[in-house]
Amino acid sequence: YTLLRYGKWFERTQMHNAVAGPNITDRDKLFPIPQDVIDANLTTEMRQNPGY
Repeated sequence: YTLLRYGKWFERTQMHNAVAGPNITDRDKLFPIPQDVIDANLTTEMRQNPGY
């Protein structure tokens, strides 16, 4: 989580993971919003993160 917050996740993964490093994209740093959270939010339209 800390690597994501400080923007180092891409750099570290590309540097230290020969398999996943070349294949990561911006979408990989997002997490899906749970459907029950979207459903419970009645006052505001809530959209899922792109790609999920």
